[in-house]
Amino acid sequence: MKKKLIMFFPFLLIALSCSSFIIEEDSKILRKYENQVYLTLDKFEANGSVIEKGKEVKIIITEGDKWIKVHAYPAGEEMLKAHRTIILYLFNDEFKDEIFDIKKFEARLFSVVQPKK
Repeated sequence: MKKKLIMFFPFLLIALSCSSFIIEEDSKILRKYENQVYLTLDKFEANGSVIEKGKEVKIIITEGDKWIKVHAYPAGEEMLKAHRTIILYLFNDEFKDEIFDIKKFEARLFSVVQPKK
């Protein structure tokens, strides 16, 4: 019995170390935000790329084990060809108990862009 437990323990550690603070259900919800057009509420500059305030953009959301990034690109350009600019970068410690909260994410997202009506 001890031998089986000892053999199982490394697999458990690997599984736990690969987990993300964003659960799969929230990840699916995040994809819906990528299907909208937004207006920027500020000017963004990163790596020589600039998006001016008031521009129409689309967003791409990427997730890591301890972070979430939102990049924007001009709405009139193809996603794969467009220059992307980071507009939001959140870490797990910015969420209560390091648990992702879609409402808090949305509040932060809507502080930098707003959905175009």
